[in-house]
Amino acid sequence: MASVKKSSKNKGKQPKTRPTSTAAISQPVVDDASLQTSLSAFSDDGHLFAYLALTVDKHRLRVYNTASGQSLADHTLDNARVSHLSWGSFNFASEAQNAAADNDAQSPSKKKRKKRSSLAATEHQSTIGTEVVILGLSDGSISFFSPSHARVLRTLSHPSSSTPILAVASAEGSNPSAVWSSSEDGTVRCWDLQKK
Repeated sequence: MASVKKSSKNKGKQPKTRPTSTAAISQPVVDDASLQTSLSAFSDDGHLFAYLALTVDKHRLRVYNTASGQSLADHTLDNARVSHLSWGSFNFASEAQNAAADNDAQSPSKKKRKKRSSLAATEHQSTIGTEVVILGLSDGSISFFSPSHARVLRTLSHPSSSTPILAVASAEGSNPSAVWSSSEDGTVRCWDLQKK
């Protein structure tokens, strides 16, 4: 009888290896799995912090004030995923504003003088530029989000640019409106912010 008990003990033991999981929570690999789920960057002077996180199916950008920790701006990107995030400062003055400044300069009057002196102050601010978050997108376009305006000021796209943007750099010096980008297909492009 003792030998019978030992054989029944061996039959009830589980194998020492771990069984294969049958859980349905393992996720399949998606096409754009190479894109990161979160990106972040500080502004050049360090007073703003941009954090981009992947929600269920969209990227959500939040910009925070580093001194207070408060959220200053929030933007959700519906159309494409973000593959690059950085900061830059650009002059987005429209042609209409430039034409209005030219008209004011041609006709001097007392009212116009006051307007011109205030216009000079705004011209000085516009030469400094607007601080923006530069977003390189998976569809090959580049968006410029302004935390102070809480919206996208400009989006650059071209039919030949259809692969994800991996890096964006702004040109300094002779052409401050130029932006350089590199794409996943190995192409380096120069974009001009002043051309639409």
